[in-house]
Amino acid sequence: PVSCIEHIYPPYPMSPEEDWPVLMYNVTIGRSWQPYARGYILLQVMLNIVGFAAFWLPPSCGERMSLSITAMLAAVAAEVVIAANLPASAELTWFQKFNMVSLTYAFISLLECVAVLYFFYKKKDNLIPNW
Repeated sequence: PVSCIEHIYPPYPMSPEEDWPVLMYNVTIGRSWQPYARGYILLQVMLNIVGFAAFWLPPSCGERMSLSITAMLAAVAAEVVIAANLPASAELTWFQKFNMVSLTYAFISLLECVAVLYFFYKKKDNLIPNW
């Protein structure tokens, strides 16, 4: 919204018969948050759910690891696309904090999937690899 206030300054000594009207405008600019909520936050939440849904698949299923990796890569790709549309700032924004938490969840999901598959296919009694 735009508002306007008229302020009349008293006459200057050089022209005592003239008033000096000044218009002061107050312009409020707001940013729309709905596209970010629909296009990014909902997408990241859904990708994290898909990443954790890999644990519903049996360990013998080969798509378990690929589902976790795909969810993490899709989250990174969505972050790159959205970050290109946002203005650069020096401080840590809520968007960056949310993105770091979301990527951390996706990374934990991927690491847990790797650990489950490692222990599922481990046949020896000794857990130390033979490097």
